[in-house]
This record gives sequence, structure tokens and C-alpha cells, in this order.
Amino acid sequence: MLKDKSTYPAKQMYQMIETSLRQPIVRGNAINAAQHVWGYFKSKVSASEKKRFESVLQKLDLGKIEVKPVKNMLFTMACKYKEDYLLNSYYFHL
Repeated sequence: MLKDKSTYPAKQMYQMIETSLRQPIVRGNAINAAQHVWGYFKSKVSASEKKRFESVLQKLDLGKIEVKPVKNMLFTMACKYKEDYLLNSYYFHL
């Protein structure tokens, strides 16, 4: 987006980002993103970790919890399984 600053100024891009961050989280999108992140280490986890993930994801789907506990769990897994790509992404920080 910023390659040609004469046609798309940086200030406008940052305004778009800030507007986006104020939007409510769509539960289905959050679940989809969590499943994608889970895919990075799902073949490495224990049966109890898998069961725990499925449980928190179901709670999110039912509206019993917000997305933060799911992200916290995935962050713990990313650290445990040393998934640097995920740890360096914005997923856990937004």
C-alpha cells in the first residue's frame, strides 16, 4: 500500500488501521483465525492440549468467553513449540 506514497499516503493508511482496530471482533472470524494458528502445532500437541483447545474454542463459539483466553492459550503453545513465525506476528498483540 505504501510503495507509491503519492497515490496512497501513509497517514491515510494508519487512519484505516486505527479504524479497523475499533471494529468489534466477529466471533466466526476469530474462530477461523484461531484454527489457522492452531494448525502450526496441532500435530505436536498432547491429547490433553488438544482437548483443552477444543474446549476453549467451543466456549468462544457459544459466546461464553471472549477471544483473549483463546489467544493466550495459543500463545503458550506457540512458545512451547517454538513457533517463531507466530511469535513474531501481530496475532497475539492485536
